[in-house]
Formats: sequence, structure tokens, C-alpha cells
Amino acid sequence: PAWLTLPPAQHLQARYFQARYFQVSPYMRVLAAQIEAAETLRLPLPLRRLQQESAAVALLAEVAQQLVLESGHVGGLPAAQQKRVNRLTALLHSGQADDWPLAQMAAHCHCNTTTLQRNFQEHHGVSIAHYLRRLKLARAYRALLAGARVNEAAAAAGYRHLESFSKAFKQQYHVCPRQVRSMA
Repeated sequence: PAWLTLPPAQHLQARYFQARYFQVSPYMRVLAAQIEAAETLRLPLPLRRLQQESAAVALLAEVAQQLVLESGHVGGLPAAQQKRVNRLTALLHSGQADDWPLAQMAAHCHCNTTTLQRNFQEHHGVSIAHYLRRLKLARAYRALLAGARVNEAAAAAGYRHLESFSKAFKQQYHVCPRQVRSMA
């Protein structure tokens, strides 16, 4: 092959540094918005930078995952199953499926509930319900940092009872919602 005749540095450049294209998912847009919005938060500079950095790492991971999965089965799920999981993950991050039953999510992803649950669990290591709960609580956390009242953050996370919200929030973040709000 022609690449064998290239010096080592040129071989690496030809193989790894060529332009690659990817589809910007709704979740990638959310992460990009988080990076930009961190500047407006009333937090100490180190905490703002940490939020930006964590969103940037998540964004890079999403891009890398998409690029790796272009080539098919790569140590995880087969490409078709991975595409299904990616579709559901983007849907969950968009907030559109916050109140959808599992059957509706499965129909959206063109499979049955058992297959969807199994594929999602294999990829993310948690159930769809657990993943969605974490997303909603993260939404509430950001709302609190932006100055929302605790009851507004609870509503944003889909909780009707403040007690249930506070308990779930404390389990996730190890602080009370009021403590996060006081940082705003």
C-alpha cells in the first residue's frame, strides 16, 4: 500500500488528521450552550471554568463517539443498535420525551421496549428512567444556579412535590437545593 512508503509522521497525518464530518445533535447544542452560558453565572471563576471544562469534555466525547461509530461495530453495540441508543439519548437531552412512557420512546426508536432498555443499559450503564432522572435534576441544578426558586427548579425537573424533589436532588448532588440556590 501507498501509506507504507510514507515517513512515520506523514503516515500519522494522513491517517488521523484528515477532515472528518459529524452531525451536530441536539445534545451537542445543549453542551455548547452550557459552555457559553457558564460565563453569565454568578459563580467564582474557578467554578465557572470547571463547568465550562466539564461541558467541553462531554461535547468532545459526543463528537468522538459519533466519529468512532461511523465505522460500525467498535467494541460496543453494533452500529444499528448504537444509532438507536444515540437517537434516544438525543431525544432525552432535548427534553421532548420528559413525560413519554417507555413504549412511546421505543416506538420513536423503531424497536420494542425490552430491546431499547437492554441496548440503552449496555451503552450507558443505567436504565432509561435513571438517566432521565439525572438529566432532569441537572436541569434543576442549572436553574437554581441561574437564580430560580426551589419550587421553579422542582417544576423544571418534573417534580410536583418539593419533598420528593429535595430528596432526589440531595441524593444526586449531596447538597440541598437551597444551598445551590444560595450560590447564585
